[in-house]
Amino acid sequence: MKSQFFANVVVGLFLASSVAVLAFAKPLVEGGDALLRNILDSLEHHDSMINRMSVKYTYERHYTEEAMANPRHSQSLKDYRKQAEMTFEGSKFRFEGVETAVDPDGNPFDLLAICTNDNEVVRMLFSEKGAGVYQGTLRRPDGNTSLFSYPSPLNFNLCMAGMFLGKYFKSRETVLLGKEGIEGKECYLLQCTRSDGYTVKVWIDPSSGFRAPRREVYDREGQLVARCDTEFRQYSGGIWFPSSGSSLVYRKEKSGERVLYQTKRVKVDEVRTNVSVSSSTFVIDFPLGTSVCDLTDPESPREFVVGEPSG
Repeated sequence: MKSQFFANVVVGLFLASSVAVLAFAKPLVEGGDALLRNILDSLEHHDSMINRMSVKYTYERHYTEEAMANPRHSQSLKDYRKQAEMTFEGSKFRFEGVETAVDPDGNPFDLLAICTNDNEVVRMLFSEKGAGVYQGTLRRPDGNTSLFSYPSPLNFNLCMAGMFLGKYFKSRETVLLGKEGIEGKECYLLQCTRSDGYTVKVWIDPSSGFRAPRREVYDREGQLVARCDTEFRQYSGGIWFPSSGSSLVYRKEKSGERVLYQTKRVKVDEVRTNVSVSSSTFVIDFPLGTSVCDLTDPESPREFVVGEPSG
């Protein structure tokens, strides 16, 4: 059924959130408690400056030969390269060209997503059949939408689990491990543990707007499962934002061997700051004749055609 197809796409895009723990662990450096809070406050301050922006970027995702050699996954894995654009103001985000998929009849379509803190609308434009549209609302357990699950520069050491890094680390038991150099830059090394027992480490560079040039994730056995390196650039208004980034994802095979599974890259092509954003940017006017599957209430999906009397 059409509604089931749309539901499957949405579930595939949904990014599960972590459980917040409102506490701080004891830092491992002298005077670290006050320093840690200062670092996190600085993180949040610079996060708050990322507002009213328009960003054009190129996003790539590539699966390794080891990943493609696994028959369980090879059929569903596709290399991916897209040029996309995001516009945002406050808690409202608009993503264009972020995904390409295939409808039930085999026709490709692009995705347009408009997200806010408490709802999400996704428009699917079918290339040969007119406008096939999903309109719905997703509410995550932590109150955030899945907006950060869309491929964008936000995924490259600006955000985690639907939150900017400052809020993310303030809402978890965070420890300051000390200082460590990353490519000649002296950084603060922070660590926290996710609800699934995985460990997250980030390197914070005070000289680059308290941004994170590196993030690593380790499993419960202490093995590296992901690393993300990001170059940041200061744009007008004093805003530090990614200019490029690369991400490596590892997985453990049945044999116990750990292999590189996936690489992701982003290159920011254009950034405009302090843009004037019209309220219409975050509204989708469905044209007459558009077929809509409304999953605002997932238990009672509703299908209708815009302009036709509802049955």
